[in-house]
Amino acid sequence: MIDCVQFMFSLRRSHRYYKVHWGNTRNRISLALLLIGSLNGACAQLNSSVLSQGAWYFLETLSDDVYVLDGDLLYGEMQLSAPVFFANLGLFSSSEGPLKEANSAPRAEGLQELPTHHVDENNNGLFDQEDAIIFYSHGPHDWILESGDVSLNFNYYSDVAGFFFTPDQGSGLQAAQAMSISSTTTVGDYDFLAFWKEDDVNLYRSGRRWLSNPMTTNNSSKSWNLDLSDKVNAAPLTLALRVASASESNATSQLLLNGQSVSTLSLPSLGNGAYRDVAQMASTSITTTASSGLSTFQLTYSTSDPQGKGYLEDMICHTRKNLTSSNGRLRFRDVSQVQPGGSASYTFYASSITPWLIWDVTVAYAPFSIETTQSGNSLEFGVATDSLREFLAFDPSQRTIFPRPSYVGTVSNQNLRGIVSTDMVIVTSSAMQSAAEVLANHREQIYGLDVEVVTIDEIYNEFSSGQADLCALRDFMRMLYKGAASPEERLQYLLLLGDASFDPKNRVSTGTRNIILTYESPESFSPLQTYATDDFYGFLDDNEGVNIATASQPSDLDIAIGRLPVATSEEAMDLVVKIIDYDDGGHFGDWRNRVTFVADDEDNELHMRDADELADWVRLNQPNLNVDKIYLDAFAQVNAAGGDRYPSVNEAIDRQLFKGSLIVNYTGHGGPENWAQERVFNREDMAELSNSERLPLFITATCDFSVYDDPDEITAGEVLITNPNGGAIALVTTSRLVFSSSNRIINNSYIENLLPVGGSVPTIGEALRLAKNAIPQNANNRKFTLLGDPCTRLAIPKYSIHTVAINGNPPGSFDTLKALSEVTIQAEVRDENDMLLTSFNGIAIPSVFDKVSNLSTLANDPNADIFTYQAQQNLLFKGQSSVNNGQFTFSFIVPKDINYAIGEGKLSYYASPFTGISDAAGHDQSAIIGGTSANPIVDNEGPQVDVFMNDASFQFGGLTDANPTLYVKLRDESGLNTVGNGIGHDIIGALDNNTQAQFVLNDFFKSSLDSFAQGEVYYPLNNLEDGRHSIRVRAWDVSNNSGEGYTEFVVVSAPQLAIEHLLNAPNPVLNSTSFLFEFNNPGEAASLEARIEIFNSNGERVQTLIYPLSPLEGYRVVPGELTWDGRDASGAPLAKGTYLYRLQIIGSDGRKAEACEKLVLLR
Repeated sequence: MIDCVQFMFSLRRSHRYYKVHWGNTRNRISLALLLIGSLNGACAQLNSSVLSQGAWYFLETLSDDVYVLDGDLLYGEMQLSAPVFFANLGLFSSSEGPLKEANSAPRAEGLQELPTHHVDENNNGLFDQEDAIIFYSHGPHDWILESGDVSLNFNYYSDVAGFFFTPDQGSGLQAAQAMSISSTTTVGDYDFLAFWKEDDVNLYRSGRRWLSNPMTTNNSSKSWNLDLSDKVNAAPLTLALRVASASESNATSQLLLNGQSVSTLSLPSLGNGAYRDVAQMASTSITTTASSGLSTFQLTYSTSDPQGKGYLEDMICHTRKNLTSSNGRLRFRDVSQVQPGGSASYTFYASSITPWLIWDVTVAYAPFSIETTQSGNSLEFGVATDSLREFLAFDPSQRTIFPRPSYVGTVSNQNLRGIVSTDMVIVTSSAMQSAAEVLANHREQIYGLDVEVVTIDEIYNEFSSGQADLCALRDFMRMLYKGAASPEERLQYLLLLGDASFDPKNRVSTGTRNIILTYESPESFSPLQTYATDDFYGFLDDNEGVNIATASQPSDLDIAIGRLPVATSEEAMDLVVKIIDYDDGGHFGDWRNRVTFVADDEDNELHMRDADELADWVRLNQPNLNVDKIYLDAFAQVNAAGGDRYPSVNEAIDRQLFKGSLIVNYTGHGGPENWAQERVFNREDMAELSNSERLPLFITATCDFSVYDDPDEITAGEVLITNPNGGAIALVTTSRLVFSSSNRIINNSYIENLLPVGGSVPTIGEALRLAKNAIPQNANNRKFTLLGDPCTRLAIPKYSIHTVAINGNPPGSFDTLKALSEVTIQAEVRDENDMLLTSFNGIAIPSVFDKVSNLSTLANDPNADIFTYQAQQNLLFKGQSSVNNGQFTFSFIVPKDINYAIGEGKLSYYASPFTGISDAAGHDQSAIIGGTSANPIVDNEGPQVDVFMNDASFQFGGLTDANPTLYVKLRDESGLNTVGNGIGHDIIGALDNNTQAQFVLNDFFKSSLDSFAQGEVYYPLNNLEDGRHSIRVRAWDVSNNSGEGYTEFVVVSAPQLAIEHLLNAPNPVLNSTSFLFEFNNPGEAASLEARIEIFNSNGERVQTLIYPLSPLEGYRVVPGELTWDGRDASGAPLAKGTYLYRLQIIGSDGRKAEACEKLVLLR
């Protein structure tokens, strides 16, 4: 963008990167501000928006200028119906360039009716075709004068300014006139200012530093012109220039004016380092001379690096011009006369002798006219100059050469300023509004929150005059927060339902993911200092809004904020359904008692130490939770073609997510595609997760895992949250490079606030708010964000479970649990007042763990040390017990393979209700385990092991897809051994007789309801190759007798469809029969139909049956789903005999599979 405008001023602060020094000038609020009294702090609240009623039309302008709205626009493009009365029309705006980030800075109190100039040719009060209104438009950008420095406040969000026209809700406001004053100081020139900025490139795709398209060795310069007509001959030309270079070698950039060099800048090379800046910058301020007329600037770039690139960041120019106009209007101001008690008389030479008007447009939305004396084409007026003022001179008779605003469309009525108070706001796009409403209704019902759904365009309409602006949403939040009647009624949550982009103007992307703005840091070149954050919307106190990543000026978040990074209405609804499903509590299970910590193996065990410290804090301070540890260095490392890999870690993470975990916490290296240098848990695997019934909260203390503001890449964290079939319920995650030391601080702070000791558990967003406020307010803090609904509560059980007796002995006198002894434990569910909850009926899942074990890693990497850590993971028993009237009892035999040393084990409890959504959990660490029973049980028979795929209806050699679930039924009168102490008595599975890649099934075993003598295993198998496979499972009972089961299956992966084991039963058929078969893709069954054709012995088709398939639990269609009554197509009974039938499975995309069999019909 190249913009050449006269200097304009308003009371603003910005990042003062580019400056021209004009001397010692002080700014104060001008007379215009005192006259209109329309400025207030951002917390000011109107009772109603002007947009709440009437007809409204939205217009846009491109620059600081005088604009005309004429009959052609009004009755042509806008299609208004005549007549429109001047007395009722109105033009409203609050546009003064980008909104101020500081909360304390003044801004307009809502949309203001602009004083305009009416052109009523026949004075009939009607806006006829030949009539017009003339108005002043402040452009999208702004200038700042502060302590003698002028700087550009560039608008990063919009290149236009917005206005609202109404034919029936205005007052026909026209600019009032102020009296001219006399002065002995006569002035005939003014300050002229222009800037050049081309915001085409963002090198790191982050932050606000946008550059021009590059200069290269093949295209080494760029040029532009500056019209210096009417320049005061003696006035110097002052330039402020910034350039950038991305080159492996040193570079130079030279600025030429009319072919003469005026400045040469040296730019260093990029240098070395993994996290070096992506560009080097140089700046200069130049004072030179130039003649009146057209001047040409040229910027050149030179470097010895053939791949080097140079960029213009911006240049501003200042000089003095004579007060002369040649195109019917002129905007101007004069810094030279600003002084206490000052005044000046200005002489302006117009381009015509027709009557001209002089407006004071210091406050853009409240201009007023100044009395003038005109003689021919000379105008004079006098004003006080104790503050800087901006003026507009124009000739209404030359309005045909004035620009017209662009008509955008009509505006529906809205009234955000009428919202008195609310607990939560969901901001979204109009396309996603229905999904937001569904979530809002859910939040109101389940949490009792008052929730407002607002579109981002509605916010822009009322708070930034219809244009995208980051501060508009913050000002809206601030209005609600500050307007609450009491602290208890203040706004608590903000959910942004929509993705973001580092490119708010869609300069380098399509804009399909640019839905709700996010704060981009002023810095862009440094990968370590640039960031994106939604925290900006939560700094609502008067002294906040700027320097949000400065530890010396801390800003505390006042509300909890989260974002759902979706781009379409379908994605939005899928994610809302996922959140509601999680909240509704239907997916019970002891996964709610489990927390998983994953740690990288790099940096001298730093990440494992950090993770282990936090994991042990959870284990010791939240004993209801069972802590699992997946430390990469504890697994075998494999050297592959692409580098070192940890396939067994991927398998461990997959298994953990299959079992379910309340929280998954990762510490270590990572990126937008995976974790760790060894590329564990990659983005493709995340997209295939189907753990919708066991969704964890992910906490990822790693780099770049969720770069939600890159519109051209869906990063791993975004995949996890938006996966409609699983993934995560939410993530506390990072959007940029982060430091491990700071990661440890925020990770610890978040866990300690999310799982407070002895306190109530906050929502996931409130916990992050508290965590961020409790630690240094630096850039690393801002890089952590919540992708999720901030008012989601973790699925932590509500009620408690307590041990009542062990073998009949009450707490304090428990027997020691000894190997091969039978143990009976009684427990009960209690309410919040520690009273027996007799209304609780359901199923309990008790787990008994052996003592804490000391484990060691393998020191896989060169120079790595062995890391020792503790885990309580040896499972002696896991069962199911009926809960009746809040009480339950379970029994088991202590396995022979326990650690015989005497010490404290752990009883872990979980219970789900038959009705309702409130479950229960508890623990007991007073049980002593060790030694051998004096009267051990005697058992010499191994367990019975039956192996299936998905469910017990599976037939040997049947079909599966590429991701079947291994299902094992086990039975033994003494119970199964699941201790897992490493001496070879685990429940083990081996695929295709590969004993080198066996998998342990202990953690996946669960005893049957009210019986320790039998149970089952569900275990996921993933990405199997097509073809025939076998699987063998060996198990041991508690007395260390073994048993084995075996089956075979055939994988036919999607998108193929395949049928096996087609039959009908009964056969022969008397009255009716069911058709049974196996199908390789049960997950797709609900979208398919089965077609069965029956032929007689002559080959004639006598019946066609079409059945929509129901979702399948396993791979076999169950008896009774597809039935036939032995009749033909007309309904008549068929004669007895032999018939051929053909089954076809048909997909909506034309895919099909078929099989044929015979049946005998008896009548």
